[in-house]
Amino acid sequence: MMTKICKAATLFILWGWALLSVPAQAQSQHKDDMELIQEVIKHYFEGGANSNIASFKKALHPKTYLKFSKEGVYTEIDMPTYYGFYKAGKVNQRVSKILSIDITDSAAAAKVSIAGKKRVFTDYFTLLKLKDGWKIVSKTSTNRPIKTNR
Repeated sequence: MMTKICKAATLFILWGWALLSVPAQAQSQHKDDMELIQEVIKHYFEGGANSNIASFKKALHPKTYLKFSKEGVYTEIDMPTYYGFYKAGKVNQRVSKILSIDITDSAAAAKVSIAGKKRVFTDYFTLLKLKDGWKIVSKTSTNRPIKTNR
């Protein structure tokens, strides 16, 4: 009788430990992925602020497209064209911040804000966890003029 109780208690303890350890492992992995995604987005911010194509390439998958609506018409630009908007050595005055990140397994979505001198951009990134780490695989953007008190 005592042996059955001990076995049952041991199984109950092991079962409880297993249930408690899975969320802890998932939370730990989620935290690691969150930090890695933030690092990828910082590379993107560095690329834009300092016209640094090497930083962009650390963040953006080569097949990424920038997508936006121009006067109500769907438009997309590949990365080589996008990189052409930046002139080497030019520093761009801007304030960039991560607004949100949502992760599910090997996919994530991030919302960022980039405020320049005249316009504020809101970008939505889709990221995938690939063999070489997290990469932005899609960028959808909108922008508006910065309101001034003049």
